[in-house]
Amino acid sequence: MAEQLRLEMVAAAPRRFLARFPRKGLAAALAAIFALAALSCWWWFQGRVSSVAATLDEQMYPVAPEFSARLEELAVRVGDRVKANQMVGRMDAKAYERRLREAGKDAAALRPTLMEETAERLAKAQAAEKAITERLAQARNEEETRRRSREERVLEHVRAQLALRTLDSQGGEKKVGKTRYEDARQAEAQTRTAMETAGEEFEQASRQRAAVDQELRRLREEGLKIAEGGQSASPPLEADGTLYAPVSGTVTQTPFKPGQMVKRGQPVALIRPEAENGGIVAWFPVENKNSLNAGQACDVRLEGEEEPLRGEVVEIMTPGALPPDVHPFGADGNMNRDIFDNVHIFVPVRIRLKDRLRPDTRRGGPTSCVVRTRGFF
Repeated sequence: MAEQLRLEMVAAAPRRFLARFPRKGLAAALAAIFALAALSCWWWFQGRVSSVAATLDEQMYPVAPEFSARLEELAVRVGDRVKANQMVGRMDAKAYERRLREAGKDAAALRPTLMEETAERLAKAQAAEKAITERLAQARNEEETRRRSREERVLEHVRAQLALRTLDSQGGEKKVGKTRYEDARQAEAQTRTAMETAGEEFEQASRQRAAVDQELRRLREEGLKIAEGGQSASPPLEADGTLYAPVSGTVTQTPFKPGQMVKRGQPVALIRPEAENGGIVAWFPVENKNSLNAGQACDVRLEGEEEPLRGEVVEIMTPGALPPDVHPFGADGNMNRDIFDNVHIFVPVRIRLKDRLRPDTRRGGPTSCVVRTRGFF
């Protein structure tokens, strides 16, 4: 009997414990928890601001030859990471170097060969230098005169300004009299005009003196060359066909293959610099300006990317209209004609991508950014 009684007491304990929590109270607590969770989700999703337009900076550095020639070697491929000053390719410089030697010979043939001609040219250069020296002396004298005049006019204006402020401190026109106050005001205006005129005259004299000084230096250099006879051999010119990477980054394009002709200035490779992996400027409605702050996380969607990329707000810039070359795209990738056809004010925001872009990422397509302005942590 004692064992049965003990078992009945143990079985009855959970009933007494559950009896403290009525079914209605338990349902209300669960409903409150679900409501709080739903409210938190609503609050979190409300803290998202979507852009009306965004652009992915297309900062590319070309690697191009300085002369037209055949591409002899290409040492990189799309996707390769290169360092600054690393060799990217090599041009066939033989033909261009031959042209340099021919041009050097033609230039040497144009130098004066007679001492009489050299002496005549030197005499003309010396005469021109003498004349320009006199002009320079006059220009410097005029500049110094204008400088002193400007300082005097500035001092006169300061005195007139102090006199007018003294009358203002004494009560102005009502206290010192209309005539006296009007004379002081006119004196301040006249001295200010004279000061501004003197400043403009000094600037003009300074520019004229600088121009004459530059002309004198040019004539002296020309005279030195003539005095040397102009017969010294020019240093041999060499053509360097090696192409180097201007910056560290990733190769995104290689339009040419070895053996193809490349014109001067045509890029044999395009490099996206490492420091500008994800430079994005996004425009948001101006009413969201106070919700945007540097350091906020954001999701960036690019055309061709299946998953959004992680980004971070770097700078909030001055509100303004969309630039002419920026087109607002909606979430479906179609242009928003209402924003495009009407003038609106938006807040431009600079965003830095945390995720690395693929080398073949397309630039200029529809881009959207969603900034998360709220968070639980």
